[in-house]
Amino acid sequence: MRSLSLATILTLLVAGSACSSEKGKDLELIDGGATIQVGSSWKACDDVSDCAEVGTSCDDCCAMEAISATRVEEFRTAAADLCSGYQGGVCDCAPLETDMVCESGLCQLVPVE
Repeated sequence: MRSLSLATILTLLVAGSACSSEKGKDLELIDGGATIQVGSSWKACDDVSDCAEVGTSCDDCCAMEAISATRVEEFRTAAADLCSGYQGGVCDCAPLETDMVCESGLCQLVPVE
């Protein structure tokens, strides 16, 4: 039986914990902190039924995005944390009409023509 050195085991443990902590990342505030930009790690899908629509604006300006339905609660928690310090204005708007699609393995919203 082959044994691993302590240094190898520690390296694997650190790499594994770094990978698991990346799950909540790939979100950032843009537009002066008013909107959450959602990275592709949140959008994985095989079919449109794997997708859900979420609001991405801290200022209620009708910004929407399609993400993996399995990550909606995680997104809402992360969004609340990201937007907790927002102190800008608030919008009054009507969202654009869109269709949700799963294209090339990513959930997306496309404008209705």
